[in-house]
Amino acid sequence: SPEEQRVFVVLFTDLLERAYLNTIGNYRLATITFQGETISGSYAQVQSRMAAGKSEVAIEYHLVETDGRWAVYDVAVDEVSLISNYRSQFSSILKRMSFAQMLDRLRNREASMGSRQEAGQ
Repeated sequence: SPEEQRVFVVLFTDLLERAYLNTIGNYRLATITFQGETISGSYAQVQSRMAAGKSEVAIEYHLVETDGRWAVYDVAVDEVSLISNYRSQFSSILKRMSFAQMLDRLRNREASMGSRQEAGQ
């Protein structure tokens, strides 16, 4: 339903932000170097590299422009897309349970992590 979709977007956005920020946050003394950008109409890609100590990670941001504002819709870390990764996981979960059950699992996960936002409860 539209309401379930709205709740999913809120929960998934929060999950992505936490996953990304926790991963990046583990590199406290990291240096990020922006290496370039590619713009094609309302889509753009920004390439960067993050160096922490002796390790280096490629980070590519995928953006879309809507109403004059650019927003990140995907992040690829060492060529692994967060969207593709989660799409695969959700697909696997939905083979075992209903969408409503998956939403309940996401709600419970957020509640245990102290969600930033109310997500349809």
